[in-house]
Amino acid sequence: MNEPRKWVVLSSGNGSTNLGDEAMWISAAQAVRQHDPTAAIVTDASKLWLSPIPGVTSHPFFHGALRRGTRLSPELRQKVPLLDSLISFPAKEHEAVKQVHRISTGTSSTPLVDFWAEQIEGSNGLIFSGAGAITKDYAVHGIYAWWALASMAHRAGIPVAFIGQGVGPDIAPKHESYVREMFEMADLITVREAQSAEIVRALSPSSVDPTVTYDWALAIEPTAEERQLASALALENAGGAPFYVLSLHRRSQHARRPVRQLARIADEVVHAAKQRGAAVLFVSNMTAGRYSDDRVTADLITRSMTLGAEPRVVRQRLSPGTTRALLGLSQGTIATRYHPIVFALSEGTPVWGLSSDAYYDQKLSGISTSFGVTHNVSRISDPSISGESIIRNLGEQAPITVEGDILASIRKPLIDFLSKHS
Repeated sequence: MNEPRKWVVLSSGNGSTNLGDEAMWISAAQAVRQHDPTAAIVTDASKLWLSPIPGVTSHPFFHGALRRGTRLSPELRQKVPLLDSLISFPAKEHEAVKQVHRISTGTSSTPLVDFWAEQIEGSNGLIFSGAGAITKDYAVHGIYAWWALASMAHRAGIPVAFIGQGVGPDIAPKHESYVREMFEMADLITVREAQSAEIVRALSPSSVDPTVTYDWALAIEPTAEERQLASALALENAGGAPFYVLSLHRRSQHARRPVRQLARIADEVVHAAKQRGAAVLFVSNMTAGRYSDDRVTADLITRSMTLGAEPRVVRQRLSPGTTRALLGLSQGTIATRYHPIVFALSEGTPVWGLSSDAYYDQKLSGISTSFGVTHNVSRISDPSISGESIIRNLGEQAPITVEGDILASIRKPLIDFLSKHS
């Protein structure tokens, strides 16, 4: 009897509570099971993560073998965490480069490295599910670690697929050769917006032709139960009134200015909504981490608001499907993160993106353009953007509807890859 086929389907953040990244992994794993219901799936995740798909085995992230190095004593790290971030982050990336070269040349290994090599070599294929990790800020994970894993597969003759990726825009010159080699080892590359495709082609103009698809998280449709829960949450928190959603995230636990800037915008949004007889709800995209819990950020912002009215914070930890359904019930969603924008647009809900840098300019504008929405992204720091102008813009938008054949087309390149290599 032949053994069941096995696919290594790696995530960018299973267990991080980043709803978008987890939704993309779920969608990729569902595609594997759609193609072969008996297929074994191996993935990476944090220790306490439980797969929502049965029969999946999860193991520690490979980049844990690379993320080493600090230049400060434990006492100083605890006293001055910002100093640790400024000094130790470059040290960790420098150490990661040395580690991947030792691993690739066989001069160094660890049980974790050996484990992933064994899993990949015994699989039908290696699949990297969608993320925005192939960029400077996430180089240890999305560039060095993924290059090492793709190299393991390539040396063993195992096919490689990158699906639904966001690439760049910040890829430093020192990263370019790794990204180029990683893509040149791939049998399939799909990206989630045209800007990412342009970056891939610029890095590997002769041998790589990425396919642009909608974001893989779009393939996660809310269940009837998730829509029912979303309706109950809307009633509980908005009291039956129309409402807008704020989904705001801090990228740093140390920077105070962004919190003040977000508080100004939130204040004005709440005021403008109130004038229209509407409520405002804070809805989280992430609910874990030292500074990544969006409910904590919502509390910080609320305490900094000065105009009197306070938005309601949805405290429950929601699934991607319930979050999408809840945003779909709103009059509009204002978000700093990519996937709340994706979830809202997929439900036909108008959106406004608040960007912190070029990385988010690309992400938020790219996905909005896919739905026929433009001129709806501003920098958090832009003092000319008011809550009134945001609410007014939301009322003028008409996002296009994603039809069923488009949703099927998201998965088609991966289904073809699975069929070819089964």
